[in-house]
Amino acid sequence: MIEGHTEAGPIRLAESVVASGYASIVLNRLARQACELVGADGSCVLVRDRWTPGMTIAVAGYGRGEEIVGDRFADSDGGTGGSLTANSVGQGRRAHVAVPICRDGEVFGRLTASAAARRSFGERELAILSDLAVLAGAAVAHASQRSEMLPRARARVLALVEAIDERDGYTAAHSDTVVRLSRALGQQLSLSAPDLLELELAALLHDLGKLAIPDAILKKPAALDRDEQILMRQHAEWGAAILTNAPGLQAVATIVRCHHERWDGTGYPSRLAGKRIPIASRLVAVCDAYDAMTSDRCYRKALPQGSALEELRAGAGSQFDPALVNLLPAILNEQDGASGERTPPPPATRAAPTHL
Repeated sequence: MIEGHTEAGPIRLAESVVASGYASIVLNRLARQACELVGADGSCVLVRDRWTPGMTIAVAGYGRGEEIVGDRFADSDGGTGGSLTANSVGQGRRAHVAVPICRDGEVFGRLTASAAARRSFGERELAILSDLAVLAGAAVAHASQRSEMLPRARARVLALVEAIDERDGYTAAHSDTVVRLSRALGQQLSLSAPDLLELELAALLHDLGKLAIPDAILKKPAALDRDEQILMRQHAEWGAAILTNAPGLQAVATIVRCHHERWDGTGYPSRLAGKRIPIASRLVAVCDAYDAMTSDRCYRKALPQGSALEELRAGAGSQFDPALVNLLPAILNEQDGASGERTPPPPATRAAPTHL
């Protein structure tokens, strides 16, 4: 959602679709389904344009409908299938069929399909598009609620961060670094605005569950024994449980719960593997491990950057998503370049395994 936006209703919904990018995936698939089910060669989804009253903007499309994504049309423009608020079937230069997209009884958009003039549409095609429009409305509503809820969740997050900081200053500083690196990687992957915000919140709170770990274990100046490791591994689930009970943070809770899963399926708590692990959790895992290795800990000194990167490469394909490991050095070089530093090349030999 664009910063400082205050309008409500359909206009806000339109902005959420365009700004978040979340619903466009669902809506583009719906446009494709519309083409396939009604025998059209083009379909698009339009919503009210925030900037120009009486206008709509094409936010998704398939086939010939892709050509107009981003264009604006008058609400009553026959070229988009007639009035925004009414069903429409027509024959002109191209045959068209269109239905309103509603939320809570209010029309805020339109689903259209069109084909060459020799094609004709009727009640069957209207019924199909009406069913798809219900799904389109749900997708846009979800995107809107997600965009509106996440910023409001920041107050809850700040309270949790303060609790972490009071308990363990290292954990708070570590989380800040994980946020910075995760955000940079997420931007490199072109994650949508809501996805990036959820990623940042999860990176900030990934160690929240450690509030329940006794100081004798959390700050132990030596490797943990087996029982202590079992207890420490509970922190991902404990943190997720706290976040699940905070309205608007359920998706963040899932990311936190999965940030110690491993690419090869031997991680915890659910032994997820590969792309079954949420992408945000995989991002946090790589950034978490890197910062942990390059920071002084109570049980060992920090590793040099090159050694830490070599450790990550050694774990690519087993512990970590290899594609994300490959992206990290460039991110570090970009950030180091901004500060006048440079990430050193990896050492000729591997560093000793590091307890994370």
